[in-house]
Amino acid sequence: MTFDIAIESLAGRIPPNWKSLPFRRLAELVDSTNATSSATLLSLTSTGVLAPREKFDGLGRQAPADKTVERYWLAESGNLVVNPMWLVGGGIGVSEIAGAVSPDYRVYRLGPNLHPRYVHHLLRCQPYRDQYKLYTRAETTFDRRVSKVDFHAMPVLVPPLEEQRRIADFLDTHTARIDRATALIMRQAQVLDERYQATIDAEISCTDELVPLKYLAAIVDTEHKTAPSVDGGGYWIAGTAAVHRGRINHTALYETDLASFQEWTKRRTPQPGDVLLSREAPVGEVGLYRPEDPQLAIGQRMVLISPERKHISSEYLVWTLLSSRTRRFIDDVTQGSLHPHLNMSDIGSILVDKLSLSEQESVLRRLASTVGELEALDELRSLQLSLLAERRQALITAAVTGQIDVTTARGVSISGGAVV
Repeated sequence: MTFDIAIESLAGRIPPNWKSLPFRRLAELVDSTNATSSATLLSLTSTGVLAPREKFDGLGRQAPADKTVERYWLAESGNLVVNPMWLVGGGIGVSEIAGAVSPDYRVYRLGPNLHPRYVHHLLRCQPYRDQYKLYTRAETTFDRRVSKVDFHAMPVLVPPLEEQRRIADFLDTHTARIDRATALIMRQAQVLDERYQATIDAEISCTDELVPLKYLAAIVDTEHKTAPSVDGGGYWIAGTAAVHRGRINHTALYETDLASFQEWTKRRTPQPGDVLLSREAPVGEVGLYRPEDPQLAIGQRMVLISPERKHISSEYLVWTLLSSRTRRFIDDVTQGSLHPHLNMSDIGSILVDKLSLSEQESVLRRLASTVGELEALDELRSLQLSLLAERRQALITAAVTGQIDVTTARGVSISGGAVV
């Protein structure tokens, strides 16, 4: 039996003139299909925005078949659109345009007691996202569907309609302000990324004498299946999400048991100085295995590169793999593929500058001084973005649960501390 644990506490704190009602009493499922194939096809983003699907063309998405388009659900402006497979990731929002959405989605016509923009903010706030996670049956991608039974029974906080409108107006104004600040920081982060890449490229690709990677390192594949996740198993798996910009992200590792660890390390157990490279989803992310990292095995779609230390240092190899030259090579060998993927022979063909170890050390010293400053700035930008995201969620949750009076709240702090 599923309980509404995440939002039950909210219902107990709402103002006395608010109600808590099951969703099924407030909206009805739309069953009109795009039978004439004439409606604009829409995609639902993780930010809750519905936009014409054509905006996402060229991003590796396959166009739907004509017969499938006929089965798309029609959605009007003001309808609630739900992706039941990705509710935990933000796949829910009220559409501001008319069109047709995937037959895997659900479309709801909101009743007269709900203001569309209020519902948009309410059902995207953190307590509801936590509730969607409780509704899911498992942690795997294929089992994250929230059933109609659970969703229709879900309690919805319902203020008087005029108060819903004020809350929606308040949140539209203040979240837009936060979003503008976020966009500014993201542009600054993009400039930093460009400087970061330019710094690497200025030091790498400094000679015309190049050597394929297969002559400088052992390249070890892994099991072509997903290692089981075992809470408390005591051993760790590094998948493609765990490596980025030369580092291993410990929070992205997941636990497995001893038997699985032994199976996934039977070809090689990662040693300090080895380099982890993602072959797919995404392609070409890199992480250096350092002594302070936990003992781990590489997961599916990863390879382990063990440099011959008499020829190349691990750190120099990492920077080479992060260079634009390597990125161009990866783009060339994966061009035209719907799901870009690096073959083992492709990895062995990556070109590396033939430098002596002393020359490599000189490059590393120069990179350390410049890149270190850029990474510090990048960490600051990441912290600012994280704080803004937290403030945005806190603001929405406080408003849609009646914890702040939107009629008197003229200024809202978004730069630190609690929402005030």
